[in-house]
Amino acid sequence: DTLGGTWNGWIYGGIDDQEAAANTLTDPSSGGVLCCQGSTGCSNTATAREIIANKVYACPGTISSGGAYGSDAESICGTNYHVCYSSNELQALGFTNSMCVNDVAENSNEFFATKETSNGFAKCYSVYGGDWTGRNDLWGCASNPNGTYTPLLSSCGVLAYRTQDGDWNNWIHGGDGSNEATTNTLTSSSSGGVLCCQDITPEPTPRPTPPPTTSEPATMEPT
Repeated sequence: DTLGGTWNGWIYGGIDDQEAAANTLTDPSSGGVLCCQGSTGCSNTATAREIIANKVYACPGTISSGGAYGSDAESICGTNYHVCYSSNELQALGFTNSMCVNDVAENSNEFFATKETSNGFAKCYSVYGGDWTGRNDLWGCASNPNGTYTPLLSSCGVLAYRTQDGDWNNWIHGGDGSNEATTNTLTSSSSGGVLCCQDITPEPTPRPTPPPTTSEPATMEPT
């Protein structure tokens, strides 16, 4: 607790009930401030990979059910973050294709998924449009993956790779070639996880201004 006066390099700001805002420090030998670690985009802060500070994180984890759309995937993300919806969302946050292939995966055995998907034919919604009802394929990020059924280099805006119809490392195909986004599972975080984006509260839509009311002129009933 500070007192109402100057002490060493701490200079009293002259306002008794506003010391927190008015006091100043002129000499670092008299102290400083305590800093607390901010939250990251991953529920497991020890393995969180910051891609864009306070916006996008690569989060290793496991998914037992629901694919990228289930609660398991969402639980990999930290408070106030979610599994990134799409290439368009990532691009709006400043994410780039170069980040996808160079900064997300630490080795060629990892794939980090998003909710970007399609109605088929490798035509993702962010690029080709659509009603987002289909869940065919799963787009995300990797770095020169190799092996059988390796994620394919399949550009979707800023996302570079999509899954194939088969198991790859610890990414297990769910057996439904038309719904990988909701049926694929991940049994070990050594094969990746999900990309998590910061929750952004949408700007409220202003209520329309009601039209001015007009009063009808009074009319006299004929007598």
